[in-house]
Amino acid sequence: MRFFIRTFGCQMNKSDSEVAAGTLLAAGHQETPEPAEAELIVINTCAVREHAVERLYGYINSLKSPAKHNQAPLLAIGGCVAEQKRGRLWKELPQANIIFGTRAFHLLPQAIERAIGGEARIDLLQPLEPLPEHPSIRPEDPWRAWLPISRGCNNFCSYCVVPHTRGRETSRSSATVLADAAALAAQGVREITLLGQNVNSYGNDLGKPGLFASLLLSLDEIPDLRRVRFLTSHPKDLSGETIAALAASANACEYVHLPLQAGSDRILAAMNRGYTLEKYLERVTALRSAIPGVALSTDLIVGFPGETEEEFEETLAAVEHIRYDSAYTFIYSPRPGTPAAELPDGVAWRTKETRLRQLIELQSTISQQVNQACVGRILEVFVTGPSRRGEASWTGRTRTNKIVNFPATGDLAGRFVSVEITSAGVASLGGQYVGR
Repeated sequence: MRFFIRTFGCQMNKSDSEVAAGTLLAAGHQETPEPAEAELIVINTCAVREHAVERLYGYINSLKSPAKHNQAPLLAIGGCVAEQKRGRLWKELPQANIIFGTRAFHLLPQAIERAIGGEARIDLLQPLEPLPEHPSIRPEDPWRAWLPISRGCNNFCSYCVVPHTRGRETSRSSATVLADAAALAAQGVREITLLGQNVNSYGNDLGKPGLFASLLLSLDEIPDLRRVRFLTSHPKDLSGETIAALAASANACEYVHLPLQAGSDRILAAMNRGYTLEKYLERVTALRSAIPGVALSTDLIVGFPGETEEEFEETLAAVEHIRYDSAYTFIYSPRPGTPAAELPDGVAWRTKETRLRQLIELQSTISQQVNQACVGRILEVFVTGPSRRGEASWTGRTRTNKIVNFPATGDLAGRFVSVEITSAGVASLGGQYVGR
């Protein structure tokens, strides 16, 4: 069957979709870039914020064109929303043929056979068998790939639905991860991003604390692998051992995404984050001491239930002090079934919007200043493809995860090149091609 996959949400969702695509291709199905041509549409959902859930329903309502011969395509809906809503999803989306959970992407080929055989509703919300040791993966592009090292989460932040939709944390063996990384590198992948809801606790459930640090160093031994990134890093579990491994590793990029969420200790405690601002700042100092020039990004939430103006000002002060390279900013979104959803709010929506604008304006100013410091430097850029800026223009990323756009002739996709930075914006850099 011709299939099309639509993905909502985080990098882990994108990774799950790569597994779904790889599994379907291995089973003999064909991928199409156009949903109107598909005989099977797979929708991978996100439940982290209400807006993502609303986008799911809007997208499904927009699917009007049948694949062929007036026959609507099979519709498979899975991921976090399916886990969260479970039986209710059948009632809300009766057009679905298959509903599957966050650990059942590899079972799609069998589900399709059952649907072709006449089954009207196929429910894969329970993991019917263990996840495969080496799942089939179709990377997003030929040179970069997501590589999950763990699934699930044990942190239970009070606002987060992920532990309820993805289950408790389970780590893959380092031998399996390294084998998959080597296989991807042999296929031409030069950059991998290790994924986990909390990569810093990788191995704890196996009785092997510190396994993440040793994994980073072991990845240096894989031929042709040039860059390693990871997401997401929880501050409370960022150990000195991991920081030392980051500093020592040749492939690990000088970039860490370290979600702060809020600058107020009271709000952090209400969020069940497990650290204070002081402890967080200690991690930042340790990172910058061990890895000069390390780039930091973060997640920040405004309007958490009961957040006062003074507590929001503490978040602004923390951002001003830390000076992140970039930040992902959000208005708090209550998620059903989480403790924070039961808290009295009292913060007006207009106030939340105002706070978000203030935070974005501050971070934009800081990002511009941080990027401006790159002007005049020659940086290594991994070219990911043509730039949207026009013909004979390319785009790529530095080791510190900064987007660089530059003009050059020839096909540079998948190449590592040197670029002299000549201009800086809030979200990207401009430069001149120096050479490979």
